[in-house]
Amino acid sequence: MWDQRVEKVKNIAKKAGDRLLELFGSEIGTSSKGKRDIVTEADIESEKIIKEELDKLFPDELVISEESDVGLEYSKKSFRKCWIVDPLDGTRNFSIGNPNFVVSIGYVDSKNSYQGVIYYPILNHFFFTKNKKASLNGKEINVNPRKQLADSIVGFWDKREKDPYWRGPDIYNSLRGKVKVLRMFGTSALEKAWVSSGQLDLYVGNSSSIFGAPAGVALVRNAGGVVYNLKGDEWELGDVGLVCGNKSIVKKALTHL
Repeated sequence: MWDQRVEKVKNIAKKAGDRLLELFGSEIGTSSKGKRDIVTEADIESEKIIKEELDKLFPDELVISEESDVGLEYSKKSFRKCWIVDPLDGTRNFSIGNPNFVVSIGYVDSKNSYQGVIYYPILNHFFFTKNKKASLNGKEINVNPRKQLADSIVGFWDKREKDPYWRGPDIYNSLRGKVKVLRMFGTSALEKAWVSSGQLDLYVGNSSSIFGAPAGVALVRNAGGVVYNLKGDEWELGDVGLVCGNKSIVKKALTHL
């Protein structure tokens, strides 16, 4: 069923992404959301486009999205046949003129498998799953097979930036000196997409909102990688913390976290 839908979902992501590009670099309204987090008019407009289009095409399926359903951010509820949307992942980047932001539309099917589309507007890059494979603009992609942690380029997200009292592992100090490069790009959905295409070897986050995760998780798994929680188990929706890449390098990273 997903394979017949993916082009329609890409079109929705493109429509939302085009609106984000129209607003990018302009003065837009910004308000606070939670601890040191923000939401902009762009988040709201993108969400409105996506929800309206999904409701029109799939009226019998639930759509949850970051701005409307923020209370579900760390929910462990068992969603099925459900769209899970981050209309603008990388809001802070967007708000300061940094082009690293994406539209993420994930889907949880009746068998609890994930599918999804991540659209990177500034480069017109579509990362998507189809036929049990991951693709970037129609070309099959795979995770990097690199085995040595010391040679790896790692994207990470540490919630301590927003909440200094967060008790998750200190990713920077845990991995510093053990990997080649540690970079925090500020858009976890895009970083998972980059892992799926081999542009990053590893992504580590000590907090994982359900909204930006399903599409990225689907991409990594369909690209031959694994996605574990911080305990080393297969990641499930609602797990707080996530590590993804090829199986060998993920297991090595987990020994330090």
